[in-house]
This record gives sequence, structure tokens and C-alpha cells, in this order.
Amino acid sequence: MDTITTDQLNTLSQQYLDMGNALLAFRENNTGISDQDNDTMEQLQNEILDKAGQLATLAAMQAGTEAASAVNRLIEVNGQITATLSHLADVQKVIDIAAAAINVVVAVISLKPGDIISATGGLFNTCGIVL
Repeated sequence: MDTITTDQLNTLSQQYLDMGNALLAFRENNTGISDQDNDTMEQLQNEILDKAGQLATLAAMQAGTEAASAVNRLIEVNGQITATLSHLADVQKVIDIAAAAINVVVAVISLKPGDIISATGGLFNTCGIVL
């Protein structure tokens, strides 16, 4: 049986967010809706938006184990990265590594698993570290 992926959950989350916004636009652009129907659509719109948020949370939780692995690997190699900085002669390489390191710490602070994985991969790539 196939497994639901983080990307699928993120796609569904965005689609349901779009759907909720479409309901809002429909309600705002149709003055002939009865109060009862408007209330019903507002309730459904809010529920769809809530479910979109739940899907996004589920996607983040599913990606969390991958992000944790990336952070663990980062902890293992950060000393090497720091030592490398003091021995490099290429100024641009030092700048690239420092910028990539900032991207990682910003991603970790955001607690967004996809950003953590991406930023850590970018740092490792910049440093020539094979995952």
C-alpha cells in the first residue's frame, strides 16, 4: 500500500485553503444569498480552513522525523564546518558557508521541517558534505 507523503499533505492543505478562500469570495460577491445560506456557507468555509490548517500540521509532523535526522547530522558535523572556515583561503567559499549556516539556524528557529531539511541540505552541499 502506498504511503501518504508530506508533499501530498502540503498540496491538499493548500488546495483546501484555496477552497475556503473561494467560498469566502463567493459569499462576498453574491448579495442574493439568504442569511441562513450565508451562515451555513460561513460555517463550512471556516471548517474547510480549519481542516487545511490541520493538514499543514500533519504534514509538518510527518516531515518532523526527517528534519530531526537532518539536525542530528548537522550536530555531528558542525565542528568540522567551523574548523573548515578557519582554514579556507577562498573568501567567497567562506561567505557561502556562513550564509548557508544562517539559513539553517533561521529554518531551525522557524520549526518548519521542510525548511530545516532544505537549509541543512544546502549547507551540506555548500560544504561538500555527502548525506
